[in-house]
Amino acid sequence: MKIKNRIIIIVLLFFMVTVAFLTYIAATMTIFSLKKDVFIFEYGTQIPTEVDYYVNASKRVSQSVVLNLKNVENKVGTYKATASYLDEELHFTIKIVDNTKPKVTLKQVVFRVTKGEQLYAKDTIGHIEDASLTNVYFQSADDSKDLTKYKRYKKYGTYIERVVVIDNNGNESAPLRVKIVVVRNTEPPVIKGINNIKIAVNSSFDPLSGVSAYDAVDGDITKKIEVIGNVDTSHPSVYTLRYRVVDSSENETIKTRKVIVE
Repeated sequence: MKIKNRIIIIVLLFFMVTVAFLTYIAATMTIFSLKKDVFIFEYGTQIPTEVDYYVNASKRVSQSVVLNLKNVENKVGTYKATASYLDEELHFTIKIVDNTKPKVTLKQVVFRVTKGEQLYAKDTIGHIEDASLTNVYFQSADDSKDLTKYKRYKKYGTYIERVVVIDNNGNESAPLRVKIVVVRNTEPPVIKGINNIKIAVNSSFDPLSGVSAYDAVDGDITKKIEVIGNVDTSHPSVYTLRYRVVDSSENETIKTRKVIVE
């Protein structure tokens, strides 16, 4: 009988110790914890909003965890966030970085321009794949610091250029080579404002008033207009004036107008 009682006491003590131990573990164990203190995401990717991505917790607990990502912006930077459960709040950091180089394709490999024409580097690009804004440059030789957005060629010939794309966070694409063939400009300039007119005797007349000239390569070349002939406003008659302009590629345009003095 005594042995039986001892066994019962030992069993009861074992259960009491076990219950106490389990109670202690339950009281001291962490209900939920962070998977890590810093989470890093590439710019342009979606930031997870699921609790399970950031904390270790049972399914029952995770359903009650409040995730606070309101300070996290969609741009490169470091942001503070929290995960809260009951009266416990865990703090962690989200870093958004941009380490991805732009992916670029050319419109074509060979470009023909006229002498003196301004060619923008962006006009050689067909497609850019990047999460941020980008700029396109011509790169001189192998020096990535010597960049220009456009070039103008003063001599005929063939040139090999390197084109690079750089995003707002400094990531630079691999340089792409293009061939630039500089050819003679054969498009003549345009003269505007040459219309036949009637004017009164003894009135003032400026043959260049309202007249302008433009060239596709040289731009505004109004100052190069040459007026051949003259008008005597004191004598009624029909006068003929010729307007001549030549661009830098020696393309010539001549227009004629009649001025009637009456």
